[in-house]
Amino acid sequence: MIRAKSLVQLLIGNPDSLRFSYVEYTLFECCDLSKTATLSLMQFTNYLTVKFANDSLKFFYTELKVVLRI
Repeated sequence: MIRAKSLVQLLIGNPDSLRFSYVEYTLFECCDLSKTATLSLMQFTNYLTVKFANDSLKFFYTELKVVLRI
C-alpha cells in the first residue's frame, strides 16, 4: 500500500513547497501508479483535494484531503 503523503508528493510534483499539518485519506482500492490515472485538482482556501481514477479500476478512486499548514 502506498503512503498517503508519498502519493500526494508524487501527484503535486514539488513536495518541498508544501508542508502538511496532516493528511486525511480514504483508500477504496489499491492503486498502481504505473498505470495511467486521470487527475482532478481542486483547491479551496487551505484545503486541497486530490482525486484520481485509474482506467483499469472503473468507478474506484482514491481521495486525499490535505490540510495545508498556514
